[in-house]
Amino acid sequence: MASSGCYIATDKCVKCDVCVNMCPVTPKAVDWHVGNKKNAPNYIKLRVVIYFSRDRIASSYPY
Repeated sequence: MASSGCYIATDKCVKCDVCVNMCPVTPKAVDWHVGNKKNAPNYIKLRVVIYFSRDRIASSYPY
């Protein structure tokens, strides 16, 4: 079965902030729930799709 994309394993999350800090998307696709670090971070799938689509389009131009 193919992966459906990004996900956060909330049962394994130790809330270390690494995924939030390493997210290359601006504005962040992975972030805390309104600053609440009691729950695992969430991600905004649309921002991830736009980021990777933009990267794929940019790399296809013959510069």
